[in-house]
Amino acid sequence: MSVKRELRDYKQVMDGWDINSVDPCTWNMVACSTEGFVISLEMASTGLSGMLSPSIGNLSHLRTM
Repeated sequence: MSVKRELRDYKQVMDGWDINSVDPCTWNMVACSTEGFVISLEMASTGLSGMLSPSIGNLSHLRTM
């Protein structure tokens, strides 16, 4: 959730990112592999701004943003 915390989300596109959710693959803008790994964050044209948290590196299967 530190990824969300570091970004300014004026359009509230990340409102569905719920820290209590067990499965981030259900969040909008998140694509996962068939194994359930986050492989893509569809952030283009969302109006997000700010710095990416270094914790983005914890998404070891992430391929595109």
